[in-house]
Amino acid sequence: MRFQRRHYALTTWIFLRLMGLAYFAAFVSFWVQLEGLIGSKGVQPAMEFLALLKMRYGRPLWLEVPSLFWLNASDKAFHLWLAVGVLASLLVLAGVLARYALFACWLIYLSLINVGGIFTQLQWDSLLLESGFVALFLAPWSLRDSVFRSPEPSRFGRWLLYWLLFRLMFSSGVVKLISRDPSWHNLRALDYHFETQPLPSILGWQLHRWPSFLHSSATLWVLIVELLLPFFLWFPGWPRRAAALIFLSFQAGLSLTGYYGFFNFLAAILCLPLLDEEGLRRVPPLRPFWLWFDDYRAGRIDRPFDFYAPKTWLPALPVLPVFLFTAIQLISTITGPRVAPMRNVVRPVQGFRTFNRYGLFAVMTRSRSEVIFEGSDDGKRWKSYEFRYKPDRLSKAPRGRWLHMPRLDWMMWFAALHGPEDHPWVMAFERRLLQNEPAVTSLLRRHPFERRPPKYIRAKLYRYRFSTSSERNQTGRWWTREAKGDYGPLLQGLD
Repeated sequence: MRFQRRHYALTTWIFLRLMGLAYFAAFVSFWVQLEGLIGSKGVQPAMEFLALLKMRYGRPLWLEVPSLFWLNASDKAFHLWLAVGVLASLLVLAGVLARYALFACWLIYLSLINVGGIFTQLQWDSLLLESGFVALFLAPWSLRDSVFRSPEPSRFGRWLLYWLLFRLMFSSGVVKLISRDPSWHNLRALDYHFETQPLPSILGWQLHRWPSFLHSSATLWVLIVELLLPFFLWFPGWPRRAAALIFLSFQAGLSLTGYYGFFNFLAAILCLPLLDEEGLRRVPPLRPFWLWFDDYRAGRIDRPFDFYAPKTWLPALPVLPVFLFTAIQLISTITGPRVAPMRNVVRPVQGFRTFNRYGLFAVMTRSRSEVIFEGSDDGKRWKSYEFRYKPDRLSKAPRGRWLHMPRLDWMMWFAALHGPEDHPWVMAFERRLLQNEPAVTSLLRRHPFERRPPKYIRAKLYRYRFSTSSERNQTGRWWTREAKGDYGPLLQGLD
């Protein structure tokens, strides 16, 4: 039984380079926030977290919480390992020692997010780890990976990548249906989404003004893309190519209407290995490139694929446990707690954050709440702190930065959904404001007590909504708000 390859070498080569860029963005983005988030004087010091675990269990939990920072969790150690991670990501981007550099990126990022507490519990942190792990099956062993001499990627590695993309998209659609949120069932979800997502964009403000029937049509399209299109991944030829292009445009649209750090970029590059050279050669604007490319790759022989050759099926052996673990996670997403015995199989490897469950926006938030922090010297006159990206000042346009994940701003969205008892880190943040801690205040755009710390800190809860077009034209404000009361107790600093 013989199969003809479709030439996935070029798109896989590009995918590996972009994986290096994704790691680079993730490392640099966290590095600039490191000391304020989990440094020794940050909101949730990783050193204290590891010390607490070690005191409670009497030993480092290498398997339960695998991390290089069990060896040393000082600020200098974090800076050192992040520098190594950035260097490794640049090696992947350059195609030098790609497989070894990918493993270094995976290990360092795993070590980082396992000690990052609440700030590293986002699904795209896990997605980056799993994507980087799967990329190891596609990366060459060679010292230098040339685009003109790159080998055909492992067939089983590509299937594992397709399986990851399938689970990411399909699970995101499934959780919307099984959540029983009426906004998905009656196709009203996008009536709320653009306004209530964590970090909206200016385009999101404009799309929020669309009539409801257009929102309903777009919501139906989201469900089709997430529930139906993933099955096209398993059909070669035009179905797979069509799915790849639709997924790419889908992620591009998401990135334009809101800011999700490196998530949309990472989800988009997972689509690249779906595209084969046979399909790309049919795109008229690319034909001159292929003529030039073939000249450089002349003499390369595409040998038939012998399914029964041992060298073909032996690489599948390490793929099997990965497929087993991730299949259990997908089944548990669909069926819920009824597969608890099956999930016991996955529990020993959950600490590695590499065999994951996915599912975004299962329940749509219908109104937007924001926590506004204020400080005072006398308890009478209050001055507001301003975040870099999250809504606070009414005239501040929705903003973000491509590939950058502002984790404090992002987590404040979750904090506003619940009370402070569900987010104790918020009071830790307030205590750092009372101390005027530079590592933490550097995460803010503006803090009004640069010379000396305030004596009091309070948090107020507001209901925010997008301004209408007429309100925007008259007042220049992007937001309107109404007070909902206090968020937590008043804190007083030490004299």
